[in-house]
Formats: sequence, structure tokens, C-alpha cells
Amino acid sequence: MINIFVINISDERWERYKQDKRFTRWVGVDGRQLPLAFVEQNYITYWNARESHKRSVAGCGESHLSLLKHIYENKINNVLIIEDDTVVDFDRLSELKDIKEFCYLGGRFQGKTLKHKPHTGLLFEGVNTITPFTFTITGGHAYYIPTYNIASDIYHDIMSKPKRRAIDAEFRRLQKGGKIKKFIYPAIVELYLPHAMNGFTYNVSSQYKLQDTNKFY
Repeated sequence: MINIFVINISDERWERYKQDKRFTRWVGVDGRQLPLAFVEQNYITYWNARESHKRSVAGCGESHLSLLKHIYENKINNVLIIEDDTVVDFDRLSELKDIKEFCYLGGRFQGKTLKHKPHTGLLFEGVNTITPFTFTITGGHAYYIPTYNIASDIYHDIMSKPKRRAIDAEFRRLQKGGKIKKFIYPAIVELYLPHAMNGFTYNVSSQYKLQDTNKFY
């Protein structure tokens, strides 16, 4: 059985999931409630970022990290983590049966740096390998963790740093270091546009514009 955790702080967004017993709600950290001193002491953000953005980055990061900690402390295996603006293709979850490492089930392709276009080469249906010298995967809205030991390794790697970046930036760092390598293509978990377009990454004031559900990253 796959344990599916939905990171969520909004009762309205939870409405889409709560009737389906396959989903477990993980009440995340609302960055608006975090002390600003905690945010600034523990997170690296752009010097000119608005306070609301800094808080959102920290809240999102703390939500993922607290769930990773819960997974390894309670020895939970076979875990799918999603954010609350996504849709899961349950018919494809059988593709996870042979995966033995952290694996993205959705996200966005990113070039080697923000200035570079991603060059993925030929992609195959099913499990593919990230080649961080030409592309990485950003976004943290869907990933699979087969064992609690993997959750522990990722959590402690991130927490070992004096200050941390946004969770997807930390995951990209782990990709570049060869600790996160796999993704399933096309995405098993896509964005739910009515909610994804109103998050802290994509919204009317953001420089990032969402074009589709990221089915093809």
C-alpha cells in the first residue's frame, strides 16, 4: 500500500481530498504564523524578496521537512508526498513498484542555472535519470520515498546546513550532488490549475506564469 500525504494548510483546498481515504492530510506550517526572526535566521532568500514571500518559502520548507521527519521517526515506507494543488493518476501508481530511491512524480524541468534552457535529451515513458549538467527538476509538488531511511538522509542533509533555501532549491542541490537522480515521465501527479495558479509561486504578482499542468514537466 502506498501512503499518500497531502501537505495542506487550507480547509478549502482539503475539500478535494478529504472524502478519499487514500489521502492523509499533513497539516503544514503556515509561514504567516512564523516569527520573522526564525525565517531570517534559518532561510536564505533574495535580498529584495518581500516579507510575504520569505514567509511562504519558510512555511513550505518547514512543511516538507516536518513530514520527512515524521516519516523516518515513525518508520513509514512507501510514501508519496504531494502538495494540495495536484491531481494523482492512480492508474499509474504501479510504476512505483520497482523504485528503490527518491523519485520525482511531477515537477518542472530547469536548466543548469536559471539562465540556461533545460536540455533533457530523449525521454522515455517511465523512469528517467536526471543529468544535472544539462537539467534539473524544480518544484516540490510530488515525489516518492520508498523507505524511511531515505527520508532520514534527505532531512538530515538539509538540516545540517547553517541556513537552508526553498525546499525545491534544496532538492536541486541534492540532484547536483547525485543524491536525487530519478523521475517518472510523463508526470504521474499533475497540477490542479485552479489552485496552482493562486499559490505563492504562481499568482497575479509573480514573475512566473503557469502555462499548463506540468504533465510533461
